[in-house]
Amino acid sequence: RHWMAGGHSGYYKHAGLTVVLLLFFRGGVLCQPRLVTFRPTTEFAAASSDGIIAVQGGKAINLTLFGDNITNETVLHLTPWQNDTACNRYHVVETIIPRTWSPADNFAVFSVSVDGVSSGAILHFCLDGAHQGNATWKSLRVNYTGVSSSLLPLPLQIIILLLLLCFSALFSGLNLGLMSLDPTTLKIIMKSGTPRQKLCARLIYRVRRYGNYLLCTILFGNVAVNSTITILLDDIVTGAIAVVVATVCIVIFGEIIPQAVCSRHGLIIGAATIWITYIFMFLTFPIAFPLSLILNLILGKEVGAVYKRDQLLELLQVTQEHHDIAKDEVELISGVLAFKKKKAEDVMTKLGDVYCLDIDTILNYSKMREIYNSGYSRIPVYEGTPQKMVGLLYARDLAFIDADEATPLKNIVQFYNHTLHFVFSDAPLDDLLRVFSEGTHHLSIVQRVVSPPSQDPYYEILGLVTLEDVLEEILQREIKDETDQFETTTSKSHTQKQADMGDFLRSDVSILSSQQKLAALQFLSESVEAFSDKHISKSVLKKLLQKDIARDIAQQDAESGDLYLYKSGVVANYFVLLLEGCVEVTIGREGMSFEGRAFSYYGHQVLVDAYGGTGSQYHPDFSVRPLTACVILIVTFNQYVAALKATSFELERRGSAPGGGGPLLPTAGGATPTSATDHFLSEWQKAVSEDHNTEGSKLATIIGVLHQKIRAPKRFRHKSKAPDKQVLLAREEEESVASGHLELGAMGTMSADTLAVPAPVPIVVMSSEEDKDFPVWFKSGGRQNNVPSST
Repeated sequence: RHWMAGGHSGYYKHAGLTVVLLLFFRGGVLCQPRLVTFRPTTEFAAASSDGIIAVQGGKAINLTLFGDNITNETVLHLTPWQNDTACNRYHVVETIIPRTWSPADNFAVFSVSVDGVSSGAILHFCLDGAHQGNATWKSLRVNYTGVSSSLLPLPLQIIILLLLLCFSALFSGLNLGLMSLDPTTLKIIMKSGTPRQKLCARLIYRVRRYGNYLLCTILFGNVAVNSTITILLDDIVTGAIAVVVATVCIVIFGEIIPQAVCSRHGLIIGAATIWITYIFMFLTFPIAFPLSLILNLILGKEVGAVYKRDQLLELLQVTQEHHDIAKDEVELISGVLAFKKKKAEDVMTKLGDVYCLDIDTILNYSKMREIYNSGYSRIPVYEGTPQKMVGLLYARDLAFIDADEATPLKNIVQFYNHTLHFVFSDAPLDDLLRVFSEGTHHLSIVQRVVSPPSQDPYYEILGLVTLEDVLEEILQREIKDETDQFETTTSKSHTQKQADMGDFLRSDVSILSSQQKLAALQFLSESVEAFSDKHISKSVLKKLLQKDIARDIAQQDAESGDLYLYKSGVVANYFVLLLEGCVEVTIGREGMSFEGRAFSYYGHQVLVDAYGGTGSQYHPDFSVRPLTACVILIVTFNQYVAALKATSFELERRGSAPGGGGPLLPTAGGATPTSATDHFLSEWQKAVSEDHNTEGSKLATIIGVLHQKIRAPKRFRHKSKAPDKQVLLAREEEESVASGHLELGAMGTMSADTLAVPAPVPIVVMSSEEDKDFPVWFKSGGRQNNVPSST
């Protein structure tokens, strides 16, 4: 107080008192060190469950003490006692001087080694003999069995570590598996997948549509789990070992393996663990959802996988080995995708390869045969030059045109008036297909505008494009028909691969309708003994009716009065069945006559001789003359024998024999036929050949001698007056003609066929310039001489 009040002495007395007081407080209560807290800096120390730091007894421990007035001279003692006097009467560690000291930060590091106390004993700090209190943060526990740095037992830590590793794997796999399934893909699977895939896609789509929210949830969960794994591993193992173990476990088991699995089975795994995803979306909502809104605002809404035309086309090509789409289907889809980019000039047939006709063409036999052999159903027609197309000819327009009338093509084109459709060369194929699908046009002329310098522009025809060309581009393959011949990869032309029209006119074709054949089959098998099942099977009879055994007689030929089917006393080795028309039959010397109508037949005795095995020539005692136009069936002796042999062969193959009737003739020798049809055809060819070569065959009385009055119908016949070929027959005497045999082709055609006569008959053959080697065979008495066209 005296000092505080100023006292009654001078300045020096006050200063001396001040120094004394400072020294008192410095060495006494005011300068005594005070501990605030401490921290062990060694691996042999850890916190226990009650908050007291535990150290391992007998080990060197570094303790960092924080407080006031701690200097490099401060002495540390550790005592198990809790009162203030314990530091003076008992202590465990004495005279511990700081190893390092920082006066500015008020801390010092002491190195101590606790020993000599029981395990679990709690020690308190004494600094310069002053007890620092009993607080838990100012106490130490001594253990001699080791120190645990974790609050959890080791087995529980391992279980938690494995569980967290599974969650890390799940989040890592879902990050790849779910995020790779964009909403577009999931919608496709929901509509086109299997029932299980549809269910999985429906469950995942509910969360996948919130793309950024789901992404934030998965990443937050993955990072949190991986951080926890690192902390737990640091508690179990320390130092570099913890880093290596954590890296290996997280990378291999938490990243590589789950992502490899979920990249292939993400749909199933994501649907099976969808409830875990919901839980973490709820837990991370406060952070993940606001962040996802920010991402949506910045990046925009997620659209999903969208492919352009070229990308989709390339996707089909690249993944062809892995999907179930066949190669043909891939080509078809590829053609459709690339279809819109193609132009008319890319698929057209060039004008030089186009078959077209001049408007001034005359439709004679030769030209119609050329049109037929071209194989085209639509033919462009030009005037003067192909650059001037004026019309279109359909092949069906020629159905009612007679080649003998030499009709001008102009008349046909003007009558039907098929309009041409023109398109520009850069017209898209989809526009062409739209036009073709309307049905008005299936062929278009491709043209372009040419603008030469200093001249008026004009149209130039480049070629033509058809519906078939457009379809081929879609199908990505050529549509081959019987007339196509491919020359290059960019063009094709038609070639004659079918039978020649002239060959068809001469072919062995029956003129009977299906109803006439059926009626003839029923009548012959039921009413004519020679054609009953006893002698000719129905199958062979059907084949017989398919052959060229029918003839028609024109009205003018019947009215001429000089055509006879039979003459009394003249040998006739054939059977005649009248299908249509009326004939006059004259019998006996008295000349009694009557009319024969449809389904009357004559010459049955010829067939009886055939299956009876007599083979004698038949001399009719009657005459038969047509009165009106007629249709008849003519079966010769040899043809009937061929039918008998075919029936015998057929029954032998079945292992049975015909019942009743005369004996069957043996089958022909030679190569064994493979079927009854083959056998019948073989025997039929022999019969036809024998009919041609036998002088006694009086079928010539009907066909050939009397100027071919009985012949095939007009629609199957090529008349001799055609301008390209003429055959003139000149005979010296009518008697030689009457006793001879002349046959021009199977159905009366005049070109490149056989001329057969039993006696020399003068023949003049004239051929056109086209046929330099017109083959004519002149047969007489078994001799054959090739007569060149110059004869």
